[in-house]
Amino acid sequence: MSNIFRFLMLFICSFPLFAKTPNKLCVNAQGEQYTAGDGSKTNPFMICNFKQFKRFAEEAKRSTLFFKLGVDISFKNRAFPVAGTYNEPFKGGFDGSGYTFSSITLPLNADGYIAPFPHVQNGEIENLSINGVTLSEYSTHHVGGLVALAENAHIVNVHVNGINIKASNSSGGLVGELVDSLVYNASTKGTLMQQFGTQSSGGLVGVATRSDIFSCAGHVNLVNKETTSTGDVSNIGGLIGLATDSRIREVYSDGNIDYSAVLVIPEQVKSIGGLIGYISNSYLSSAYYAGNIAVENTPTDKGGAVGASSTSEKSYSHAVFWDKKVSGVKKSAIGKAVTTKQLKTKAFWLDNGFDTRFWFLQKGSYPKLYVADV
Repeated sequence: MSNIFRFLMLFICSFPLFAKTPNKLCVNAQGEQYTAGDGSKTNPFMICNFKQFKRFAEEAKRSTLFFKLGVDISFKNRAFPVAGTYNEPFKGGFDGSGYTFSSITLPLNADGYIAPFPHVQNGEIENLSINGVTLSEYSTHHVGGLVALAENAHIVNVHVNGINIKASNSSGGLVGELVDSLVYNASTKGTLMQQFGTQSSGGLVGVATRSDIFSCAGHVNLVNKETTSTGDVSNIGGLIGLATDSRIREVYSDGNIDYSAVLVIPEQVKSIGGLIGYISNSYLSSAYYAGNIAVENTPTDKGGAVGASSTSEKSYSHAVFWDKKVSGVKKSAIGKAVTTKQLKTKAFWLDNGFDTRFWFLQKGSYPKLYVADV
């Protein structure tokens, strides 16, 4: 792959929010009837307007059919119709076709499972960008910028930008909880507001179990502005809160983790890491963290890359690093502390086996992922 081609890939993939010309079949589409398709994988139903998406959202409950977007859809000043429920998961396929959802305000559900797709089971979501997703009140558990709970699902080439979510237990910028699933070429950007008592929250995924996370970037700030500590906090990660029996490769995060507003009791804050809060029986490779971690009255298991690792279920790693100066953290359960200068040296990454098929390596800059970056 030539350097020019690599640069063009990075440039194009860095701007997924540019407006895309509507599919020609959508130009005069009106009403709630799908514009084209029969719902099969080879000929999915085409969604061309808000009314059609609203119909899809209702029919997504337990649906095994396939759908695709033919146009950008804005939900500004509209109630967002979530696609399915926890008890009635979406089981089909949704192809964004490179189009964008924008200005999503998620409805609060006291029973949790809050996301554009609350529950995806044996389904797939791909080629979609989201520009602006907001949740203004705390729920009890499972919140995601795309999916609250994904089981045996594939999420490929999805980018969630403009995250402004109050994040509870099992919350992530992309997925709240990921089980037996794949996330590939994905990225997140924005803010997850934390609260004391939060368990397992990550810039990309809150909880990952028996899953593959590959070629992904997290640009999410995890912030707690509460002035009093009212419960234990654990498993907070710039990319993944809690990872068990999973493989995480070609990833990085650079969002800040800020718990500096309150002087916490060290025992109340456990497992905070730039990449992963807590890891067990998993594999982490070709990864780095380049954000800041600020927690007053430092807990014992705060890590530049990984907060804590299981002693009974050992994890394995290769080429995992964090910026010691920027992070303000000197230790990690997994990984190696390095200087900013080293992290911005192309030869350093080549010497450590970072694959140039995935990484754009340039002198004077942190590495970027060709497809995952926004």
